[in-house]
Amino acid sequence: MWEHGILDVSLKGSGNLSAKQYYAVIHSSDLLVVIATANADVCGILQNQPTTGEEAVIRVLGMSLHIANEVINRMTQVTSTSAGKGEEVDAASEFYYGLAYTASGAQNDLFTLMLSFGVSHASDA
Repeated sequence: MWEHGILDVSLKGSGNLSAKQYYAVIHSSDLLVVIATANADVCGILQNQPTTGEEAVIRVLGMSLHIANEVINRMTQVTSTSAGKGEEVDAASEFYYGLAYTASGAQNDLFTLMLSFGVSHASDA
């Protein structure tokens, strides 16, 4: 597994995210970084382990490690679970935020994600 960042941004985290490195994140209504919910419009992958009040480094473009929720096949579209982990897109009109560049073998495995954003089509599910 490997990663290559093209663009990382720093944003204020919402609470303690120190146990959530490589999870998918979204912006809250007050522009704080929070862990993504199911099928969320993800803004990127958390790269560091910020505690309360620290800046969260978010990879928004490039390759990133990511936590899997299940077995994920190589080059499949990835969407978020309610806990910010990645899973394969399995329904039409789901938001996706990347392609699995490497596969994951089980829940909680790290895999390499190639960040790209969009909405899946019926033929992709």
